[in-house]
Amino acid sequence: MGHAICEELEAHGEKFIVIDKNESRTETLRDEKFDASVGDITDEDLIEKISIPPTIFVVSSDISANISFTERVKKQYPNVTIFARVADESMKKELAKKGANYVILSQKIVSKVVYEKIKKLEDSADAQKLLRVLKETEEKLAIIVHDSPDPDALASALALKYIGNGVNVESDILYGKSIGHQENRSFVNLLNIELKKIEDTDLDEYDKYAFIDTVPDANNSVSVKPNIIIDHHEVTASVPYSDFALIDANYGSTAAIMTKFIRELNVDIPKEIASALLYGIRSDTQDFTRDTSSADLTAAAYLYPHVNYELLKQITSSVISVGTLNVLGDAIKNRKMKGSYLLSNVGFIRDSDTLSQAADYLLRLEGVTTAVVYGIIEDSGIYISARTKDIRVSMGEVLKEAFKDVGSAGGHNGMAAAQIPLGIFDSIKDKDSLIYLCEEAVTKRFLAAVGAEDEK
Repeated sequence: MGHAICEELEAHGEKFIVIDKNESRTETLRDEKFDASVGDITDEDLIEKISIPPTIFVVSSDISANISFTERVKKQYPNVTIFARVADESMKKELAKKGANYVILSQKIVSKVVYEKIKKLEDSADAQKLLRVLKETEEKLAIIVHDSPDPDALASALALKYIGNGVNVESDILYGKSIGHQENRSFVNLLNIELKKIEDTDLDEYDKYAFIDTVPDANNSVSVKPNIIIDHHEVTASVPYSDFALIDANYGSTAAIMTKFIRELNVDIPKEIASALLYGIRSDTQDFTRDTSSADLTAAAYLYPHVNYELLKQITSSVISVGTLNVLGDAIKNRKMKGSYLLSNVGFIRDSDTLSQAADYLLRLEGVTTAVVYGIIEDSGIYISARTKDIRVSMGEVLKEAFKDVGSAGGHNGMAAAQIPLGIFDSIKDKDSLIYLCEEAVTKRFLAAVGAEDEK
């Protein structure tokens, strides 16, 4: 343990001295360029022989000696911070009474180190496996994102394309419907992201398919056999077999997963890619306030030194569109409350991205814990966006339960989306009647799913 502490302190540029009673071990430490001296903590005079630093690690294998030395040091130097090692929980209180500021349980330290090593090996193995699958591409890779891709999906797709380029794999990023959110459009334009619409693409020109920030049959307009799946949303239904799959809901963003791959593969990261990934993480976690994991924060810390801050500023300062403002106005005007649940039918819309913006805004209203905004895109379907700050609710699961037999849904705890094809309303030609029936269907199903059925 002592040697491991020395290595860690050395790695962080800290100054320290080592005292060990074993002369040969001390010589070895000196050979490794550590400042080491021979000394025995059982020696009553040792404290007088050395210069006591502000922090001491007492980590010998002789636990009774650790306790005795801690007590002697603390009596003479009460302001010294002492980290001291014990063998088990039963000795923690005794060592603390003798003056140890922090007690180190050797078993816990070892198990933590072992876990971290295993996790590191797993991460490295995942990255290498992804690289092997990419290298097996013979013609071209299709990188498929969800129908109306957000910055997390776009940044993650861009990162996979970049990794693929490094092993001479040509790829295209494909999406299904539209990019309506003004920030998302700015994101695409400022980063010069090349995208292709699925309906305008011959999928047969690709021999491998990667689903990024989505899984097959979940808010995407393509049905092909997946070779790669990378996503951070909770998935309850079975996912088709693929050559490589990493679906981890412990992450708040897929961009954080892609950042991990870039780190593990030890590839240089261009400023544009770093900026895209950081913005993707910030966007999906609402600036680290929603569904954020330590992995998202670690990824962000890695990316920060590499980003183009002026580019990030330009993306975030994009103006709100007239269409978005109109939908927001309709969402406010048409809102209905059921307890702390707010539901709003905005009627016919042109862009489903406006719904999520309206839901985000309405969630800020006093007394609202959950906001659901929905509208109709002609000749397409009913689109639903939901947001919640109720930690007891998994919005992704709620929407799946509510619309499982009439449409599709996906998401995670704080945010989710659903889509209902208009096929079930084929016989309704009058728009006002369609809006009314849409409201009836969505409201009743949603309130039933959360256990707050409308009494009317």
